[in-house]
Amino acid sequence: LSLVPTQLRDLLGDAAGRDALRSLSAVLVGGAATDRQLVDAALAAGIALHLSYGMSETCGGCVYDGRPLRGVELSLGERPDAASDRGRIWIAGPMVMSGYLDGDPGVTQLNGTRWLATSDLGHLHHGRLGVSGRVDDVIITGGLKVAADQVRAAVLSAPMVAQAAVVALPHPRWGQVVSAVVVPTDAWTQDSPAALRDLVGELLGRQLAPRVVVVTDHLPTLASGKLDRLAVRNRAEQVRRDGGAWTSD
Repeated sequence: LSLVPTQLRDLLGDAAGRDALRSLSAVLVGGAATDRQLVDAALAAGIALHLSYGMSETCGGCVYDGRPLRGVELSLGERPDAASDRGRIWIAGPMVMSGYLDGDPGVTQLNGTRWLATSDLGHLHHGRLGVSGRVDDVIITGGLKVAADQVRAAVLSAPMVAQAAVVALPHPRWGQVVSAVVVPTDAWTQDSPAALRDLVGELLGRQLAPRVVVVTDHLPTLASGKLDRLAVRNRAEQVRRDGGAWTSD
């Protein structure tokens, strides 16, 4: 069975769903960033979980549990020949598309190899690929580049947060500010926004901690189950405009 993280979370929350997942020889999850907590919960429930990475341009998943399939090449950095251990993810191999319908080749030719420049940032850890976030999800606040997914992982480590998204909101002084949109647990109190900023500050550094916190009862998703980033950002901006968001300044 192949799922996106939202579907996996919903099934884990249902007894019949958990039983169905346990009966399968393999459960693939991909299509969006998968929280470490969600992975741990699935494994603890006895599910044969495998993380897949790929996209329409690679005909679906081509990297499983951080390892590329046979014939798949990976490279990280500003260019496919950068030989870096982190940066933009480049993919080459027979599964890479021929090109886009409008004539844009969508690939870079280098020494006879066709490389696809993905929109994702990655890193190598003991030879395995980890996806750090999207290139367009880098928040530039006060000249500092902040990876939204890194902050999101820290936000999700808080016991009073059930789900979270991290987006950039415009700010007259900082240009953009790191903003957390959270679905709270029962442990959430009126002091939780400040405590959340303190926690992220301790984990990542104060400059990466959210300056805006918006509480919501759910995170909007697309029909595929993936997070609707535009809808989340619009909702956060509207709540801040209406005075319902917690802000640190």
